[in-house]
Amino acid sequence: TLVPEPCVGKILRLTAEKFQIHRPGQGILFTVPLSGVSAQIPPVLIKPEYEKEEPTMEEAKTTPKGHPYHLVLAIVNRGCSEQVMEAARPAGARGGTVILARRVGYEDVQNMLGFTLQPEKEIVAILLPQEQKLPVMQAINREAGLKTDCQGVLFSLPVDDIMGLQELLKK
Repeated sequence: TLVPEPCVGKILRLTAEKFQIHRPGQGILFTVPLSGVSAQIPPVLIKPEYEKEEPTMEEAKTTPKGHPYHLVLAIVNRGCSEQVMEAARPAGARGGTVILARRVGYEDVQNMLGFTLQPEKEIVAILLPQEQKLPVMQAINREAGLKTDCQGVLFSLPVDDIMGLQELLKK
C-alpha cells in the first residue's frame, strides 16, 4: 500500500502485531521506497502535514545512501519458478514467493486459429541482504535469463524496513 513516510513506522508496528510477524512462518513485511508514482495519488498522501522539509547539507551528508536489503524480481515463463530457485539457492537465497501473472500488450498477443493467446508468466520475488543481491541475480540470469527457455527478466528494488524474516535479520 502507498503510505506517507511519517506513517510507516506506526503501520509496520500495527501490522506486525495484528499478523504476529515476529513468529516464524507468519509472513514477511517490508517497505520499498517509491521513486516514481502516478499523478492520481490519493490526496491523503500529499497533505501538508506529511511533507518533509528538504534536508540540510549536514543531514544530507549523514543520511545513509545504501539500503540493507533488496527485493529481487525475476519475471519468467510459467513453469520456470523452480529453475529460478534452484539457481538462487546456491548463491545465497533461502526462499522466494511466486506470483502468477500474464503479459499484456499487443506485441505479445498471438492470434492463432481465431484464439487470442497471452503468455502466462511467474514473478519470483526474493528478499535478500544487499551483499547477496548481485551473486543471486547473476546465478538466476545464467540459468533462467533471457537467453534460456525461461526468458527471464530480472530487476531489484531497494527495501528500507523488514519484519518477519528472523533468519535474515540475524545476519
